[in-house]
Amino acid sequence: MSTQIQELIAAETKASAIVAEARASRSKRMKEAKKEAEALCNAFRAEKEAAYQASMQKSMGSTGKEGDTLGAQTEAAIQSMTDDYSKNKKVVGDLLVHEVCHIVYSVPEGLKSREMQQA
Repeated sequence: MSTQIQELIAAETKASAIVAEARASRSKRMKEAKKEAEALCNAFRAEKEAAYQASMQKSMGSTGKEGDTLGAQTEAAIQSMTDDYSKNKKVVGDLLVHEVCHIVYSVPEGLKSREMQQA
């Protein structure tokens, strides 16, 4: 009987070792699967990000020659407006001062005729 107990203990020890090995193997496989999934996700993310960036550059139109041309046109328009302002600011200021200082004080004809009719 003692040999049977020893066999049972040996079988239990062997089973425990097999279970421990299976758990370790499962844990190792899970870690590998997680790494593979992360690699796939990163590759997918990088692909979609590159497509998004290309789409943004295409829709913005600010790449290459078109962007340079648009920038030059904008600078030219700003310079033109600045020149016009510098050229005309004295004339406009003088015109405003003249209009404010030379107001014609007169009673409108319609108001005169109404006042005459009421009196």
